[in-house]
Amino acid sequence: MRFYTGSYTCLGGPGVGVCRWEGGRLWLLGTYRDIDDPIYVTLSGDSRALYAVGGLPGTDRGAAASYRVEGDRLRLLSCRETAGRVPCHQTESPDGRFLYVANYLSGSVSVFPVQSGVLGECIQLVEHTGSGPNADRQEAPHAHQCVFRPGTNELFVCDLGSDRVRIYDQDPETGLLSRVREIVMPAGMGPRHLVFADADRFYVTGELDNMVRRVVQRGGWKVDGALSTLPPDFSGGSTTAAIRLHDGALWVSNRGHDSLCRIDLDGEGRMLGASWIATGGRTPRDFAFAPAGLLVAHQDGGGVTASDGAYMPMDGVVCVCPAP
Repeated sequence: MRFYTGSYTCLGGPGVGVCRWEGGRLWLLGTYRDIDDPIYVTLSGDSRALYAVGGLPGTDRGAAASYRVEGDRLRLLSCRETAGRVPCHQTESPDGRFLYVANYLSGSVSVFPVQSGVLGECIQLVEHTGSGPNADRQEAPHAHQCVFRPGTNELFVCDLGSDRVRIYDQDPETGLLSRVREIVMPAGMGPRHLVFADADRFYVTGELDNMVRRVVQRGGWKVDGALSTLPPDFSGGSTTAAIRLHDGALWVSNRGHDSLCRIDLDGEGRMLGASWIATGGRTPRDFAFAPAGLLVAHQDGGGVTASDGAYMPMDGVVCVCPAP
């Protein structure tokens, strides 16, 4: 099975990696360093293109790059400035014609047209405002993830800095965003990533308070349940990162406790209780489920680990993206 990685080049990582998992082994097939610190990589809906976001080399400006997937190789198609700083997540529109990028440090969302995997120039920059009670982490807005609500043209953006999930309407013809409303989350939560269970229910993880909250649509979006991602006897420092739904359970990575938290759900999607699995490395930032099993990316030591015991060293790895 082929998969892709993103890594911090400032921590010694190779940039974008093309990797393989087979026969109890993980290995690196090739690396691409067209942008600095490619924090997040995703495949297009047709799997013919790979998108990566990071920094424009030699500057403090954000960049988005696209590659053509050619077997075990990538070919650079385009590289564009995001007009924001430290982009950390991206998502394709439902029809594949636009790419949306969350710029963490500048608290904004960039919009790019896409044609055959090639990114055009940024056509819109939506800038957030606001802050939160955590003076060190919430001094300004920090857009951390953007994802479309299933079956709609509504883009949901997690803003860690202002304790908001901001909702935008996307014009499917022009790709442009217009603000609709926002969901106010508990103060100091720091919403980082969310995952939809269906169009009327999602789960969002708080990076700063290590809590997962269930949010449901009942005449408006309302928080309906919360659960800690950490064991009750844990006393060290930790922050959540990625959140996934898999096999009827919710999974969250804990950076510090260095674990995956599994949260069992009942038939209505309510959170019942948690258990924990050690990931075998330090600072598990991202993870992904694939037909072959589970892959985990460890930012600060441990490289990429697999559920069958396979291991691949890689400094500063922060993202894993399996190919279908």
